[in-house]
This record gives sequence, C-alpha cells and structure tokens, in this order.
Amino acid sequence: RPRAVRGTGSAAMPGGPGEGKPDLYAYDLCPFCTRARMIFGLKNIPHGLVWMGYDDVETPSALIGKKLAPILHVRGEAPMPESMDIVRRLDEDAAWGPPLLRPASGREDLKEFEQNQWPLMRLLLHTRFVQVPLPELALKGARDYFVWQHPVEGPAGEPRPEPAEWKSWDQA
Repeated sequence: RPRAVRGTGSAAMPGGPGEGKPDLYAYDLCPFCTRARMIFGLKNIPHGLVWMGYDDVETPSALIGKKLAPILHVRGEAPMPESMDIVRRLDEDAAWGPPLLRPASGREDLKEFEQNQWPLMRLLLHTRFVQVPLPELALKGARDYFVWQHPVEGPAGEPRPEPAEWKSWDQA
C-alpha cells in the first residue's frame, strides 16, 4: 500500500523528487508543515507536495533519518527538515526572487499566549483531526497511530479517554 502520496492540487507535479521543482513532504494537520507551505505560496514557487501517511515512519526516515515533517527536497541537495530552516532557505534563495519575510518580532506576549492556550487548543484540535478527511489520516492504521501518539485528557482533566469517546465529544 502507498505510504506517501503526491498531492493533486495545482502545485503538485508528476514523478518523484528531482523533476526540476522542489518537493515538500508534509502532513496537513501539522502547523510546522503549514508554515513551510506558506513560503511556496507567498513566493509563487512551483513545487511538488507529498502527503505522508501519519504512520509512515519509513519515508521520512529514509530522507532524514527520523520521523519528522516537513521535509524539503530540492534536486541536487540533501533533504532538509525543520520548518524555519525551509522557510529561510526558500525565502533567501535569489532563484525565487528577493526575500519577502522580515526578522522575527520576538514578541513575548505572543509566546505567552501560545503557552497559555495550547492545552485547550490541543484538546480541541487533536480530538477533531481523526474526524476530518486529512490525507495523512486516510488509512485506519494512520488514525490509530495518531491517537496512540497524541494522548489527551478529557475536557475536565480526567484520564485519557478511549478513542470511541472522542467521537462523543463532537455529539454534545
């Protein structure tokens, strides 16, 4: 069965890495992958988008030695992980125009907001990811792997619920 699938959007291209355009290996649910995808759109960079199954350890391990996303693969270069490294690499490459992004603001209030709100955001997001048609969770094994890898407490702090209970929260 396929473990990584090429996206079908306008940015996707036939074939594999090395077809002349960079490839981005990603998960749709991953905020770091979204960060890496944004620079392609901002700079209008043609690219291939490869969705990896969430339980696919082999593809990212073969590329960078561990299960991690996003991964940028540019022809003739070693695959590159880490979203901000990818963004910087593409933004600063003159082949795709002048840099567009400004340096990080360093705003501590935004960091504090994220730290304070993450527990609630995690509960809201992770319990719903398995309910929507994301490419990386298309197969049952990938959904089961996601639930196992991302345990969450119940809404009132009770111990981790069983996956069947996750569905009941959406019914309320």
